[in-house]
Amino acid sequence: MDLMWFLVLAHLVGDYGLQSDWMADHKGSSLAVLAIHVLIYTVTIGVALALFGSITNSYPFWRLSVLVMLVIIYAVHVAQDYLKSRYFHSRQAYYIDQILHISALFAIRLLIVS
Repeated sequence: MDLMWFLVLAHLVGDYGLQSDWMADHKGSSLAVLAIHVLIYTVTIGVALALFGSITNSYPFWRLSVLVMLVIIYAVHVAQDYLKSRYFHSRQAYYIDQILHISALFAIRLLIVS
C-alpha cells in the first residue's frame, strides 16, 4: 500500500471532516481559529504517517526528518489557508489551494519513501 493513499485520506479527514463550518467561516478573520484548524490538520497527517510507518515497518515515525516535515506542512498550510480565506474567494482559488495541499503531501511522500 502506498503512503500517498494514507496522506490523501488524512487530508480529506483533516481539511474537511474535522473542520467545522464555524472554523471554515472564521479562519479568515481569526488567526487563532486558523491555527487550530491547521493544528488539527497537521496532527491528522502525523497520525497517517505514524499508522503507515507502523503497518509497513518502513521507517521510524519519530525521525527528526518526519517531525520537520510536519512543521513545514503546518507552516505551508497556514500560509495557504490564510491567503485563500482572506484574499481569494473564487472557485479557481479553491482548486489551486487543494492542488497545492496535495502537492505538498506528494512531496512528503517522495521524501519519506525514497
